[in-house]
This record gives sequence, structure tokens and C-alpha cells, in this order.
Amino acid sequence: MKLYDDRDYYGVYTGGEPLLNAEPNKNLKTYNWNIPNNLKAFYKIHNGFGEIYEANYIMANEDIKVMEEMMNPICKEQNVKPDGYSFNDLLEFFPDGAGNTQCFYKNIGNSTVDWDHEVWEISGEIDFFEFINERMSEIDEE
Repeated sequence: MKLYDDRDYYGVYTGGEPLLNAEPNKNLKTYNWNIPNNLKAFYKIHNGFGEIYEANYIMANEDIKVMEEMMNPICKEQNVKPDGYSFNDLLEFFPDGAGNTQCFYKNIGNSTVDWDHEVWEISGEIDFFEFINERMSEIDEE
């Protein structure tokens, strides 16, 4: 990769050891979620993946969370609800470090959506592996 002044530097990507038989973690069990099949397939290669010291990463199996745990107390406190979906429908697996996150959406199987923390909207339905391919291409261009 290149720095602003055209000097070379290296980016290092890393992932956890393969997880051949991924099972729902405690959070997923609490909210009656299974691990989506495409994410299980990914975990067979890397249990989590990303660039060292970067905010963008695919969460390891033990870290993925249904957004209800974090967001429902906020909804209750502010007396608001999301429009057109429930936080129980969103499984976070790829936070961007700025509050937004890519999530599996329970109603559409192995497809994912982008959740925007500022407007509480979901958009951009995309297949998990298509999202991974696009994101890895973007990382290589940075």
C-alpha cells in the first residue's frame, strides 16, 4: 500500500482459527437466532477477519450480537421505535467503527443490510459473500 507521500507500507489482515462447527453464542440463543449459513461457511475459513488495528472487521462467532440487546433499552429510554423493522431482526457482524454496521436481516436469510445509526434506517440489501467481496476490494484500494 502507499502512504500520502508515496512511500510503501504493509497492511496486515488476520482472522481467527477456523471454526468448523459454529454454534449460536449466548446472545444469539437469548434472541432465538441461529448463525446464518453463509456466516457459518465463512467461519470454517476464518473465525472473524480484518485488518489489524482497524475498526472494520468481520466479528468472530463469540462477538456477533443481535442488535436488540443494545438498542431496545435506548428505544425504551427515548420512547421511540425503528420504522419497518425490529432490532431483534438484525444480527450485527461488521461494524464500521463510526456507529453504522452491516447486519444479517432475519427476514431475508443470507442477505445483509446496512444499518445507519444516525437515521435508524436499514438499506442496501446484499448477499453476504457479495458484501465480503466488495468490502475486500475496497480495502485493497485504500
